[in-house]
Amino acid sequence: MKFHRRHSFLAIVLLVCAAGWAQTTSGPQPIQGATPAPSIAEEDKAFAESLAGMTLEQAKAAIAQADQRQITSGVAQALRERGNAVAPKQPGEAVVFALKALAVADRLNDPLLTAKLLLSEGLAHRAAGDNEAALAAYDQSASIYEVSKTSPIDLAQIFGARAIVRMRLGDLDGAVEDGDKALTGYQQMGDQVGMARTLNNLGNAELALAHFREAREDFEQGLKLARAQKQRQGEAYLLTNIGNTYLQQDNYALATDYCLQAVKIKEELGNQDDLVTTLVSLARIYKHGGKDAEAMQTMQRAWSLAQESNRPRMMALVLSLWGEFEEDDKHYDVALTKLNQGIAYTRQTADRLDESEMLEQIAEVELLMQHYDDAIRDAKNVAELAGQMGVDLDAANAATTLAKAELGLGHQEEARSAFESSIAIIERMRDNVAGGDQARSDFFALRTDVYKSLAAMDASEGRWNDSLLLSEREKGRALLDMLTQGKASVSTELSKEERAEEKALRARLSARELDRSSAVLVPSPDEAHLATLDAQLAAARNAIAHFRERMYAAHPDLSRQRGDAPLIASVAQTEPLLPSASAALLEYEVTAAATYLFVVTRGPDGPVLHGYTLPIAAPELHTRVLRFQTALTQHDPGFAPLGRELYRILLAPAHTDLLGKTSLIVIPSGDLWHLPFQALQGSSRRYLIDDATLSYAPSLSILLTSVGQPRSAPPSHKLLAIGDPAGDLPEAADEVKALARLYGSGVRSYIGSSASKENFEANVSSYDIVHLATHGVFDDRNPMYSHILLASSGKQSQMIELDAAEIAEMKIPARLVVLSACQTAEGKYQAGEGLIGLSWSFLAAGSQSAVASQWRVASSSTTGLMIAFHRGLQQHMSPAAALRHAELTIEQDPRYRHPFYWAGFVLLGG
Repeated sequence: MKFHRRHSFLAIVLLVCAAGWAQTTSGPQPIQGATPAPSIAEEDKAFAESLAGMTLEQAKAAIAQADQRQITSGVAQALRERGNAVAPKQPGEAVVFALKALAVADRLNDPLLTAKLLLSEGLAHRAAGDNEAALAAYDQSASIYEVSKTSPIDLAQIFGARAIVRMRLGDLDGAVEDGDKALTGYQQMGDQVGMARTLNNLGNAELALAHFREAREDFEQGLKLARAQKQRQGEAYLLTNIGNTYLQQDNYALATDYCLQAVKIKEELGNQDDLVTTLVSLARIYKHGGKDAEAMQTMQRAWSLAQESNRPRMMALVLSLWGEFEEDDKHYDVALTKLNQGIAYTRQTADRLDESEMLEQIAEVELLMQHYDDAIRDAKNVAELAGQMGVDLDAANAATTLAKAELGLGHQEEARSAFESSIAIIERMRDNVAGGDQARSDFFALRTDVYKSLAAMDASEGRWNDSLLLSEREKGRALLDMLTQGKASVSTELSKEERAEEKALRARLSARELDRSSAVLVPSPDEAHLATLDAQLAAARNAIAHFRERMYAAHPDLSRQRGDAPLIASVAQTEPLLPSASAALLEYEVTAAATYLFVVTRGPDGPVLHGYTLPIAAPELHTRVLRFQTALTQHDPGFAPLGRELYRILLAPAHTDLLGKTSLIVIPSGDLWHLPFQALQGSSRRYLIDDATLSYAPSLSILLTSVGQPRSAPPSHKLLAIGDPAGDLPEAADEVKALARLYGSGVRSYIGSSASKENFEANVSSYDIVHLATHGVFDDRNPMYSHILLASSGKQSQMIELDAAEIAEMKIPARLVVLSACQTAEGKYQAGEGLIGLSWSFLAAGSQSAVASQWRVASSSTTGLMIAFHRGLQQHMSPAAALRHAELTIEQDPRYRHPFYWAGFVLLGG
């Protein structure tokens, strides 16, 4: 499995680093002027020693019967210190010592002492791998501290500790929230060591959320503080974590540099145990940077150190990575051996989360080896562990592995049931995944394989309607999740009663889905019980659907803003997208085994669906699309055969359906988002654009929502045109001037220094058409940082970025946004989301459609194309028809006949 498909291993490394520094500095940090802790009296030590030799129940009884004079805070402190001493090697014993100390605090009726001891209990539970118990202890401690108005340092410690556990349990928003509280407390006390440690943990949470800039800012600030306080160990942790941010972004040179700095510090400190975690990160960097020899050498060193330390978790950590490396290299026997060795060590630590994740790896390797019975057994064990811990992610992954193994044995119904269980868990998690837009997007993008697998099953059985609807479930929500989740102010859109009703309905649905997914994974499930659960689940889903329909009717803008547009439930619902018999909808689903084409046309009794299995899988499709697009962008005269072959594969099977169709809406999948369909040629060698208008959309559900959504009153002015803010695009300036002349009244245009971000924001909501002729910059690592460049008011020749995330938060009710710039449509494709980039951010902000370029366009031809496009709009053509008119106009110019000049612009949306 490749790095970008799996985050759990990196999460383990981050948590080891976070917990390591936190545990070595878990007590109050030295603060100038602080009063030292009082010494413990000898009689207190003696009583604590006697309690230490008893069982927990015996100790509780002895504490309850002891003379009140024997019950002192010194006894509790002595027990706490005994627990701290044994925690690294015997975390279970440390829990017992903490509970004995808490029994003393109960008799003293000392809330603050109880809160302090609950922190120790939580640390012991965390060391023992029981993070739920740790969280419960921290919650109790925090509630006492918050009521007692204790010192900021106490609050900072408990919030900092709880942040680590929340991260381990997957509650990343909670981890950030607690981290911010801890940081505030340490800042109030001037504790720079605590601040540095907290910034390290905050950065880990941000990194897990794929917030790379925020993570790096936290790490860099923490690194500065750690260096100022000469916290060399903390400095090494922070350097490792900064390296991990660059690893996540495939910047192997910088990732290597930071990790090597961390290795050097840890070597100087002589902490061999700590060195293992950084070496693991470094090995991973080498491996994914293509340096296999260095990766294996570094991993072998980490393994030697882990063996010397004799710490099971360190050895399990290295073996997990080793197994993953061997799996990537298709050495499945070796991978399985390493992972089985690793899980044996994991079981010694009693960390069920690590055990579940490694057992999940084992099941995946067994699946790849076609050891289906073994994979089924281990996947079911993962499901059982995950159910006990309430870890939905592992349960979903286990169900997917189980489904594929059952499919390998030809057990169709068992496979279908497991796939459906996995999807139910994924969709429940989707509503609750921590971290906001990017995290929701990444979470869903990494888990669409199960949707594709089940859709492929349906297609292979001729169930094309079910297959299409499943494809829509995969695609339909994720784009708006990415761009707009949470943008609507629910407090203003929904009433208090409506919010309460929604919360109750979601809770009921979550409970029914959990009941169903748990029941189906047990050996020999009761069919009658499953039927009852299915009926209950259907009722809960229907209740949510009915609620949403009522809310969309009462609040028309809500579905577009909230990112949970209703998915189509039948092909019949697509009728509004087929205004005539000359229209057709083409939706693709690309999988690792084949590509599926769904064609919807208008029949005498409504929409008609035909499905086709195309014999081209994702890897070959990627190669063919890349070759074709490269030929176009490099003006290669040999592009035509490549395009004709793609037409033969992707469109020719539906030849009968497409006869006479002059309006096509394409719903791409995977690499098809990078394919300019308009430049494909059939057997007649006519371009597709010669015979039909084309537009693109992320899903039929989203397009249908946009088309059917009641719109507010149109903006009062015609055109807002902004261009050439840096003064380096004279053709763009001429383009804006020409458009101003073309439209006449109702136009506002800005060129040069007046083409500012401030002027854009002040005017964008008031115009029917927004035209931007400026540089567009695409960020390949994080699409939401893609941006256009605008002038900065009052600052001569200084540019300022307007990124996709900012745009998506705006209200832009334009009928059309035109991005006449370089690479503005080019977006990072992630399964389930379609193309994510600048163009989609305008749609999320409320625009009906957008025109953008798929590659770096030539300014000489672009101006002519844009003028022709706007002339078409003035002649009351639809945006799709106007774009076709413009492309055909440019194609007829002898200078610009090559598709490079005209095929790059696409219409996105309705």
